[in-house]
Amino acid sequence: MKKIGLFLIIILTANIFLLFSNNENKGSIEFDYNYIKINKYMGIRVNADAFTFIGVAINPGYLFQPDYLRQSRPAYALIGSVVGYSIYYATYPLHAVFKRQMKKSLDLHGTKSEKDKGVLYFCFYLGYILLNLSILLCSLLVFDRLIHLTSGYWKNGKLLYILTLLMIAGNHETKYFFWTPHQQLFNILTPLLSLYAGIKIIQNNILPAKLFLYSFLSGCALLIYGNFLLLFITILASGLYIYSKSNQLNYRAIIIRLTTMILLFSIPTVSWILLLKFKEINFTSSELNVYRQFIWIADAVKISPQHLLYCGSVNTWYFLQTFGSILLPLLLPAITIPYFIKNNISLSVLTQSIAIIPLLICIAHVLFFWSLGYYADRLTFSLVPFILYYFILLINQQKADKKLEFALILIISISFLWIVFFEAPHFSNRLFLN
Repeated sequence: MKKIGLFLIIILTANIFLLFSNNENKGSIEFDYNYIKINKYMGIRVNADAFTFIGVAINPGYLFQPDYLRQSRPAYALIGSVVGYSIYYATYPLHAVFKRQMKKSLDLHGTKSEKDKGVLYFCFYLGYILLNLSILLCSLLVFDRLIHLTSGYWKNGKLLYILTLLMIAGNHETKYFFWTPHQQLFNILTPLLSLYAGIKIIQNNILPAKLFLYSFLSGCALLIYGNFLLLFITILASGLYIYSKSNQLNYRAIIIRLTTMILLFSIPTVSWILLLKFKEINFTSSELNVYRQFIWIADAVKISPQHLLYCGSVNTWYFLQTFGSILLPLLLPAITIPYFIKNNISLSVLTQSIAIIPLLICIAHVLFFWSLGYYADRLTFSLVPFILYYFILLINQQKADKKLEFALILIISISFLWIVFFEAPHFSNRLFLN
């Protein structure tokens, strides 16, 4: 409980500071966000999708409307509905207070119907913020567990570790998505879950029954956010590894187990599509239908191999332009690695044996995001957890030199303040705002 309390303090402290970065008078890059003014110095930029998420949570029946673009993520809407209505009814005695305060700071488009729904919208908005808080808390808990699992107890100053956690809890991603209903923070959690799942499964030779359960649960999570596909790929690949190492299994048995995992993963999505079909509704996915994510490859192949090469080259160029937001976290290993080389510090045998797993998972993430065909710094930010994981793996080999520790603390502090007062480094304004 003490650790959870510390992590909550880190998350809230970081993101309260980041409210100062959203002052509408600072003249920062203009996002397509609405603005809620807290005071002269602080504000919240509300993502344009916020009311869509709130609307479907208030009325989940929207999911059964033909061509509704949020149909691919019904579980996220249902979670928002449960949390939102729970807060709404639990805070009933405070509704009059909410209504008075909202008149001072919120503009619900000026219509009477919207004003009447103000308290309901506010409670659901608060519910999504609690979900964001939960996502970041889970991220820190998984990251902390990963470090202890792969490199043992923390060997350096506590301040350095807290500030490293700060880079997960308060960054370019949370700056624009912690205080608004959105799914973007899953881009921090899903890489960490993939890392933890891959290392845990391979180290412990997890039993098939648990792998089947993990496959089904990751299939359920896919209905929350599409990036959970990467979690299943990690589980499937880890299962293949431990099955192939077993002397008791032949190829037929391995294929049967892997097929079972794939089927269990598919059950939630297939069941949802069949339910829509039963109601005579065609499944709609904005990712596939509108943005042609992954589908762009098939579209290009239909035209010609030359067109595929051209599209691949153009998309690769766009993808590389989204790497600007990972430059600040990259400063940590950039300083640590030369220190290790200079002092002839070698990785432990344990670290060498588990370092390859995160590398393969990281490569899978890079290929996944390249294959999307839709590029934005906020998506590529998913690579930051890998950078921080490898940094911790390096620095936690032994107690670091005081000068190195001070330099790292200084870099993290400056990086965070940079995010507060300026925009994260980026190579393309259009893709940064995408």
